[in-house]
Amino acid sequence: MKNPTPGSPKSGITQVSHTHLAHPRGLATPYCGAEIVPAASSKARIRSGGWNPESVLDAIHRAPIALSAAELEARRDTFLSAAQTEFDAEFLCRYLEASGTAWTPEFLAFEHAWRRDEYLHYIAFRRLFARLYPDAGEEALAAIVESATPDFSPIATFLADEFHVLTAIAFDEACTAKSYAEDVPFYERLGAPVFPEWIRAVARDEVHHCINAIAVLRACHAHRLGEVPALIDSFHVHDASQHGYRNTFLFDHWAYAPEFLQRVAQRLKVQIGAPH
Repeated sequence: MKNPTPGSPKSGITQVSHTHLAHPRGLATPYCGAEIVPAASSKARIRSGGWNPESVLDAIHRAPIALSAAELEARRDTFLSAAQTEFDAEFLCRYLEASGTAWTPEFLAFEHAWRRDEYLHYIAFRRLFARLYPDAGEEALAAIVESATPDFSPIATFLADEFHVLTAIAFDEACTAKSYAEDVPFYERLGAPVFPEWIRAVARDEVHHCINAIAVLRACHAHRLGEVPALIDSFHVHDASQHGYRNTFLFDHWAYAPEFLQRVAQRLKVQIGAPH
C-alpha cells in the first residue's frame, strides 16, 4: 500500500473548526470524551481539520446512488464493519477512563480531538449505511453496533500506560488512513461527489490522529522512544496473527494483507523515532 497520507480532498464539504462544531441535530447523544476541556497551553500541537456534520449528513441522505443493488450488497459487511469500528472508539475511551491512568494534559488535548472525530465518523457511516441499504434503518443499525460487548483482556498489555496507548493509536490510525484513502475510487463509483469528498476528509482526520499521537509521544515521552520499534513490531505480530477483533477499536486489521501491515509498521517506526 502507499504512503499513509492521502491526497488533499477536492472538497465541496464545508470545513469548520472543531471549536465551533455543535452536535448534529437529532444526534446529540453524549459520547465519552466530550466533556474534556483541553488545557490552554500544550507542549504538543494538536491538529484538527474539521468538517460540518450537518451538511455531510444531509448530502448523504439526498445523494443518488449509481451502483447496482448487487454491487452494494457485496460491500454490505465492509460498511457495517466500518460503522462498528468507528463506534468502538467509545468503548476504548471508557476503558481508558476506567484504567486509573494519570493522563498528561497533552494526551487529554489529543483525546478531545480524536473522540470528536471518531464520533462524527460513526454517525456519518451510520447515515451512509442507511442510505445504501434502505432495509437497514439508522436506528436498527445503532441498536446492533452500540450493544456490542468489548473485550480488552487480550490487548491489556498494549494499553499499560499513556506511552503504549499513544503508540497503539498511532499504528491503528496509520493503517486506517491508508485503507480509507485507497477506497476513494470505490466511493467515486457510488455516484455523488459527497461520497469521495467525505471519505477523503475522514482519511485526513485519521492522518491527523496519527500525527497528533506522535506529537504527544515526542513532547511527553521522548525518553522512551527507543522502545517504539519493538512495541510496533508486537502490534504488527498481533494483527497479523489474526487473534480476532473484539470491539476494542484497536487491532481490527485482520483482513489487511501482511505486506500492508509491514509497510505501515516500518514507516511509523521511522516517523516516531525521527528527531524534531
